[in-house]
Amino acid sequence: MPEPYVHSFPHSTGFIPTLAVSLWLGVNGFLVYLLLSFVFLMSPFLRALTAGSLAVLAVLPLPKDARRDHRIGFKFGDWVVRNAARYFGLTVTVE
Repeated sequence: MPEPYVHSFPHSTGFIPTLAVSLWLGVNGFLVYLLLSFVFLMSPFLRALTAGSLAVLAVLPLPKDARRDHRIGFKFGDWVVRNAARYFGLTVTVE
């Protein structure tokens, strides 16, 4: 059985780690803003347009080369996770 891999990230609140965490958590803030504006601020026409756009985006098929495009998403996700670990000063243990 291989030895556990332990990597300790030093705490850093520089620009790059802060940007990564903001991109990661900012999506959730956008969804809350969209929900609140949908309920309280949008006119009926804009509500229908927003709901219709989201429904169309939900059922559109993926392009044929979507599997290849996932590599970019995984690279971005790895970058965000590494920098989030730096931002929070985490120690990661992989067993």
